[in-house]
Amino acid sequence: MSGSISPPLLETVARRANVINYLLEGHADKRELEAALDVSRTTVDRAVRSLSETGCIIEQDGKWEVTLFGKIAYEKYERLIQNYEALTAAQPLLSYLPSGVPVDIQLLAGADVSLAELPAPHSPVAQLEDLLQHSDQIRGFSSVVLPEYVSLFQHHVDRGVDTDLILDSDLVEYLWATHSSEMNSVLETDNGMIWWLDQKPPFGFVLIDSDIVWFAVYDKDGGLQGTIVNESVSAVTWATEVFHSYRQQAERVLIRGGSSTTIFE
Repeated sequence: MSGSISPPLLETVARRANVINYLLEGHADKRELEAALDVSRTTVDRAVRSLSETGCIIEQDGKWEVTLFGKIAYEKYERLIQNYEALTAAQPLLSYLPSGVPVDIQLLAGADVSLAELPAPHSPVAQLEDLLQHSDQIRGFSSVVLPEYVSLFQHHVDRGVDTDLILDSDLVEYLWATHSSEMNSVLETDNGMIWWLDQKPPFGFVLIDSDIVWFAVYDKDGGLQGTIVNESVSAVTWATEVFHSYRQQAERVLIRGGSSTTIFE
C-alpha cells in the first residue's frame, strides 16, 4: 500500500535502538560499540549491517554515525514507544469509555494516571483540590457531580476564580433541586458561568489555567474510577478544543426566579 510504514525499517530500529542511541552521542567503530554495549563482535556486525542496509547509519573513516534518516526514524520510534506506554498505563480507565469517545493520544502521552482504589479511593478528588488551590481560571465539562465537587467549585468561585462549567441538562436540574443556594451563589457572580447541554457528555475534565488537564473517568453508575492528569501543551490544546466545541452547542444557564424550570435561556 502506498504510504505504508516499512516493516523492515521499524523492526530494524526497534531491534537496534541501543546502537542508534549510542551513536547519536558520537562516532564509534565496531570495537567501541562492542565495549560500550557489552555485546559480541558478531552481534555488532549484524547490527551495523542491518542499520547500514536500511540507511540509518553510515561509515565515515572507519567509524559509524547516524544519518539524518536514522535520527528521524529513531525519534519516531521513541515517540511510538512512549505513546504505547502511555496507552498501556491508561488502559484500566479507557476500558470504561465507549469506543467512539474522542480521546486523543495527546491526552495520554506523558500523563499521570491515578486509579480510585483502596486504600485511597478519594485520592483523585484530593488531587483536584491541590491543582485548583492557586488557580485563576477553571473550565469544566461533565455529566457527573460528586458531593465534594459542589463545595469545591463554589469555594473557588467565591474567591474570584473565573469558572466556566458545561453540564448536561439533567445534572443542572439535579443541582438546582438539591443545591439551590450554591447554584444561586455561583450564577449571581460575575465570574461564574454554567452552560447546559441536551446530550450527556461521555467523560468529564477540568482545564486549569490553560496549563493542566484533569480528566476524570466514571463507570456507568457515576462512580469515579480514576483520573488522567497532563500538563503538556498538546493535552491542553486538545482539552481546549473539546471544551469550545461543546460550548458552541450549549446554552447558558441564567437565574429566572426560584424554580428550576426558569433557569434556562
